Amino acid sequence: MPTSALEPARYLPFLEPSERNMPGKLFGGLHRDAFGNGVLDALHFQIDGRRAEYVEQKRCSTFQRPAGGLHACTADRAAHGVVLPWLARTLPAEHAGYFCRADVEASRLEDVVASLQEDLVIMRRRDTAAEARAVYLHVCFPSGWRPEEMVGSTFSAIHDKVPREGGFAGGRDRERYAHKLYGSARVRFVWTVTPDGALDRHPSSTATRSWRDPGEVHVRVERQVIAPLDAVHSVFLIRVHVYPLRELSPRERGGLLAALDAMSPELKRYKGLADDEATIRELIAQAGESA
Repeated sequence: MPTSALEPARYLPFLEPSERNMPGKLFGGLHRDAFGNGVLDALHFQIDGRRAEYVEQKRCSTFQRPAGGLHACTADRAAHGVVLPWLARTLPAEHAGYFCRADVEASRLEDVVASLQEDLVIMRRRDTAAEARAVYLHVCFPSGWRPEEMVGSTFSAIHDKVPREGGFAGGRDRERYAHKLYGSARVRFVWTVTPDGALDRHPSSTATRSWRDPGEVHVRVERQVIAPLDAVHSVFLIRVHVYPLRELSPRERGGLLAALDAMSPELKRYKGLADDEATIRELIAQAGESA
C-alpha cells in the first residue's frame, strides 16, 4: 500500500470540540483516520505532493544559511547514534518507495532530516521529564522563534513563555505533562493565523510579511509527533501545514472566528494576534466575500 499522497493532510484543530481543542492537548498514539486523513494520520512522517517545495525551502531557510551559524544545532552528537537507527527502521516502513534502510544508515542525520517535510528535535532526559534537554534541533520552519537559542534548553525553559492556557502549567503539572512524552507516541497540534504562507518564520527571515502589509492570509498548523525512543531519548517531529484562508469553507471561517472569540488575551499575545486582531478579523471577513 502506498503511504505517500498527492494531497497534504488537512488539520484545522480550532474546529474540534472543546475537549479536543485544548491548547497543548496530547492525543495518544498514531491511528489511521484519527483526524480524517486516512493512513496519513497513522504515520510519523508524511510525504505528499509538496515534498519538493518543502525540501527546497529547507535548503534556502534561515537555518541552512552558513552566515546564520545555525546548521549545527547540536549539543550531543551521541544522540545521533540513537535516532539514526530509528529513522532507518521507520522511514522505509512508512515510505518504502522513497527510503531504504541501508541508505539511511549510511547517511548523516542532517542529510536525512533535510530530505523530510518534518523538522526534528531530539530531547535527552536527565533527572526528570520536565528537565529533559533539547540536544539537537534541525528546525528550518520555526513559528517565530529562534531554534539556535534553544540548544541545551530544558523542556520547561522551552515552554516558559507559553501561557498556562497553552497546556504547560508550572511545577508538578508541567512535570506530569512532560512525563507523558516518554510513555508512547503522541501527537498534538499548534495553530495560528499568518499574513503569508511562508514556512520559515524565523524572526530574522526577510521573506515574511507583517499584518501591516499582509500578503495572502493563511492558517498555519503544526502537527507535532512526540516519539519516545528509549528511557532517555525522545524525538519531536514538527510538520508545518499552511492553508490559504480563501480555501476555507464558510463553516471553517466561522469556526476560526469563534476560536478567536474564545481565546484568552494571553494566548492571543503569544500567537502574535493580539495587536492586529481587528485587521485579522477584517481579512477573514473579506476572504468570505471573495470566496
